[in-house]
Amino acid sequence: MVLKVLASRQIDVFLEGQLVPFLSFVDPKLTSVCFIAFTKYDKDLIFDLVSQRIQTIKGCKQYGHVGNYNDPLTYIPMTDLQNLGFTNKSIFFKIAVQGSTDGFLRFGDSLYPYNKEVIEIVFGGWTNTKSAGRRQHRSASNQATNTVLAEVQTPMLLSANRPTVFLVELFHDGTIQVRISGQDHPFLLFNDAKMIPFYYMTFTKWKTDVLYFYDCPVDKYAKICYEDGRMYVN
Repeated sequence: MVLKVLASRQIDVFLEGQLVPFLSFVDPKLTSVCFIAFTKYDKDLIFDLVSQRIQTIKGCKQYGHVGNYNDPLTYIPMTDLQNLGFTNKSIFFKIAVQGSTDGFLRFGDSLYPYNKEVIEIVFGGWTNTKSAGRRQHRSASNQATNTVLAEVQTPMLLSANRPTVFLVELFHDGTIQVRISGQDHPFLLFNDAKMIPFYYMTFTKWKTDVLYFYDCPVDKYAKICYEDGRMYVN
């Protein structure tokens, strides 16, 4: 949203990108705009004044209702994604995560992955100290069993105040790597020997609220080269 305070002390509130305010009123006391604060009623909310955040997630879609870890989740078909990049070795995409801890991405070959396995990537788990890649089997009775494929220290990876953009790359040989967008080296690298397909994806949370953005713009024609374990994007 955009808040505009005019010299006449008329206050207009717009949705981003719209020309007509949905709320407009006049402050007869001409209160000075020197400080600003936020509050809430009975639900947790995330407020953000940083304009850089808008640029960071520009062109992304926001994932709607984020279910709890063991809730039934809404999976997004890969065919709904407009921003996928391809190399002769891999497919890659970008997501953004905003929260204090415990971001989760899951993907697999089914819209309803019960009695099936999915890949789960943990971003800033364990109170924002570690990240992990694991294979998860969820039974028909909704009991989850996780097999750890990789676990690394990533202190302060996530932020509650701004989204962190990640590039996830899935290789044809089952290798999966995750890096912060703009960086050369992945911070998480593991191999899924079962090569679970990337047909559907979803997000979830543990005990704290997390915002997710997906289908973020990528350079579909970027040439990614690999030499001596280092990645170069031209």
